[in-house]
Amino acid sequence: MLKTLSKFTFYLLAIVLIVDNGSLAQNNTVASKNVDLAQRQLENVRLEEENIRALISHFSSAYGIPIGLEVARNEDELTSYRIDFKKGTLSELLNQFVAEHKQYTWKIENGVLSVFPTYDYHDPIVEELLTTNISSFSIKEKTSTWGFGEALVATPEIKRILALRGVTCDVGYLGGFYIEQLGQQFTLDVSNVTLKSLLDQVIKESPVAKHWVIANKNSDKKIFLRVKADLEYSPKEAKTPD
Repeated sequence: MLKTLSKFTFYLLAIVLIVDNGSLAQNNTVASKNVDLAQRQLENVRLEEENIRALISHFSSAYGIPIGLEVARNEDELTSYRIDFKKGTLSELLNQFVAEHKQYTWKIENGVLSVFPTYDYHDPIVEELLTTNISSFSIKEKTSTWGFGEALVATPEIKRILALRGVTCDVGYLGGFYIEQLGQQFTLDVSNVTLKSLLDQVIKESPVAKHWVIANKNSDKKIFLRVKADLEYSPKEAKTPD
């Protein structure tokens, strides 16, 4: 009996060690990606836009950095923002930016850069939406950014918060020069994730959608939610000699 218990204890301990080592390796990989992104070298970054939404979108697209932006409460849409950075790491650029704009701060988690308001500038409805847990969500191939937004708003959890707070959600429209998609072959199937985690996962894994933004337009009682994607080009077919 004692020998049987000893063997069981040994195997149980081995299983625990394997699980712990696997979790440790995964955590180390995530931490490494965060450090790599924070230490990414940038040079001669000069951007200027009419508002912070346009600035962060331009920066994300120009440098291929997945960024989630939570716009500060009572942000003035007509306030111009600029980045004038000579040389250094992404971390140094961001520290320079938030030093000039005290209402914002930043962090990098799971390889995604988050730019969000400091405590005094948080919008409670936006914060509630981002932390709302969604039980299940799926994305099929060739899903447009607009379709993705519509599907998010249609989830029972998000729909309940919007109704409870008496606001609607503007996720854009289907049209324009081209239809923005999350990716020709991009799919996703998740469960029990917060809205923010879902948005972060999309811009991290999508080949072309690298930026999301959320803001509360208090005057319109409307939440502004967008996922921005670049045009996805198909590989050119190799030409055979005539």
